[in-house]
Amino acid sequence: IFSDGNNLTGTLPPELGNLGWLKVLLLDQNQLSGTLPSELGGLKMLTDLNLRANQFTGTLPSGLGNLEELIFLSASTNMLTGTLTPELCHLRELTDLWLYQNKLSGTLPSDLVFLGKLAVLSLYENQFTGTIPSELGNMKQLTHLDLEENIFTGTIPSELGNINKLAFFDLGSNLLTGTVPSTLGDL
Repeated sequence: IFSDGNNLTGTLPPELGNLGWLKVLLLDQNQLSGTLPSELGGLKMLTDLNLRANQFTGTLPSGLGNLEELIFLSASTNMLTGTLTPELCHLRELTDLWLYQNKLSGTLPSDLVFLGKLAVLSLYENQFTGTIPSELGNMKQLTHLDLEENIFTGTIPSELGNINKLAFFDLGSNLLTGTVPSTLGDL
């Protein structure tokens, strides 16, 4: 279903979850609102889910972790709250995770490292707290890591220097302290 860049309003109907054959759902750049229905977890064949630039509220449904074929997930530029659901770490095929410009909070789960194919992790302009997990340094496929404008504290993990494919790296506007690890020179 391609219906991006329109003026669609209202909420997502839970019945969308009945489309088990669906591979692509692009509803970005509309005026959709309300919470994301848990029934989205029924879209077992989905590879691309783009809900960017709407007015969605509430949390990311844990059922998204059932989308084992999902490669691309964007729910950026909405008003989503809550934490990153641990079930997202079950998405072994995921290469792109775009959740920037929301109101997501809590700490980053170290289980993100299980997303072995992840190339893009864009979480800027949220309200994430705590330290940046050193386990992110094991995500060898990352090319884009954007954690700017959150509330991360502590030091920059030296393990991030192990991500040698990284082409874009932004930790700006957080509350980080300490020195810049020399291992970042290996990027």
